[in-house]
Parts: sequence; C-alpha cells; structure tokens
Amino acid sequence: MTDFPDLKIKALVNFPAEAVGRTGINIVKQDGRFYLDLNYQDFARVSSLPPADLPNLYSLFWNVAKQQFVLVPIALVGTGGV
Repeated sequence: MTDFPDLKIKALVNFPAEAVGRTGINIVKQDGRFYLDLNYQDFARVSSLPPADLPNLYSLFWNVAKQQFVLVPIALVGTGGV
C-alpha cells in the first residue's frame, strides 16, 4: 500500500470567505479568527406567555457537570420540574 504525500494547498481566498450573522447572531473577526456571539438585544422580549403556547415552547439550559446544552420544555420551568 502506498502512503500519500503531505499536501499543502494555497487558496486564493481566506476561509470562511464570508460570514453572515442573522437575527440574534453577531460575527466579529479579530486577529484572523471569527467569533460568533448571541446578540440578546435582537431577541423580542415578552412579559407573559399564553397558556396554550406552553406545550410548544422550549429553551436551552446549560448543564455544567456534563458541559452540554439541554433542551427543556418551558412548561417544566414554571412548575419547578427543573
């Protein structure tokens, strides 16, 4: 079996060539790196939730022990289930 040689590819553009943030996402290029952050000001604020919408609403919670996000129904948050 033949070993393949190491290859270096010289591209004419830097990748990602274009980074686009949409609603609630900010993209900042700093020192040649792209950083993506949430922009909370772009999200709508609500003062109440209609009870009929509760079964259809979810939120992300950060589990520090597992170092991962967990998708949780909003209905559990209000009942003390989380």
